[in-house]
Amino acid sequence: MSKTEERVWAYMVAHRKATPAEVAEACDVDPAFVRNLIARIGTPEEIWRGADDAPLKKNPKSVAARKKPKLSSAPVCAIREMGEAMEEGAAKYGRFDYRNYPISAAEYYDAAQRHLMDWMDGLDADPDSGLSPLAHVMACMAILIDTKRYGNLVDDRKGDPK
Repeated sequence: MSKTEERVWAYMVAHRKATPAEVAEACDVDPAFVRNLIARIGTPEEIWRGADDAPLKKNPKSVAARKKPKLSSAPVCAIREMGEAMEEGAAKYGRFDYRNYPISAAEYYDAAQRHLMDWMDGLDADPDSGLSPLAHVMACMAILIDTKRYGNLVDDRKGDPK
């Protein structure tokens, strides 16, 4: 999502009753831009209450799709930043290096905690990458999930072994 789309979306969230024309005027964008955004992702009201999908109820592909994860619910800006953090790691160690070698759960937990504490201490940009520390936390979690799924995780967590 572009910065302009994010700004328009934030306005629509804060002013749910605003018409597309009012949103366009308040955000200094063309009304067609607002209508296009709404057509693509819906309005905040549609998302919160569930868009009217009556025409799709009989479509077998739509019925099957409703049983799958809704990736459109994930915030695009967060996924993009995580992707940038993953690319930084790929440049340093190789793309999907964590699938080539076993990885330590504790090491990635520690790395995620360090990035999270940096963020909590007020750091908005990692000094090495310039990315949000939260993007690095997401990358660490994605790697833990991936390596668990593909059998490359060395589970060296402490705690109850149950």
